[in-house]
Amino acid sequence: MPNEIIVDLGNSLKRVNEMGLRLKNTKELTATISETMLSDISQHFEDEKGPDGPWPDLAESTKEERRKKGYWPGKILQRQSRGSGLLGSLQPEYDDNSAGVTTNKVYAAAHNFGLGERSVVASGKSMPAIPQREFMWLSTEAREEIGDTVSDYIVGE
Repeated sequence: MPNEIIVDLGNSLKRVNEMGLRLKNTKELTATISETMLSDISQHFEDEKGPDGPWPDLAESTKEERRKKGYWPGKILQRQSRGSGLLGSLQPEYDDNSAGVTTNKVYAAAHNFGLGERSVVASGKSMPAIPQREFMWLSTEAREEIGDTVSDYIVGE
């Protein structure tokens, strides 16, 4: 009898097949990922910071305007509670192949990326610059959580 090594791959192949079947319907996975993203992005509003540190403070004129309306002292980028405004507009978005967070507020990009000084053609007035207050980013912890979520989903844990 020659020297033989027999490896039974039955259990391993069964697990690989199960993983493949789980990957045929990933909507539950992408829904979980988008909720993790939304939670992390919402926390940036609470912490008032971007990936590079604290958001720039509000201009004194903005603080005064908000004081008159009863919104100051308060949080930067938040005049109302979680249910409205920019923070309240954030929604999870997902399908079978992707996960994300979206907003329907037209001014979201101006705050996230910043906006230079500009003039309004009709009035000829100059509008002040809006400093970047990046909120659409993912922390290291959220990225790790998403990685763990994907791994656990594929392996079936």
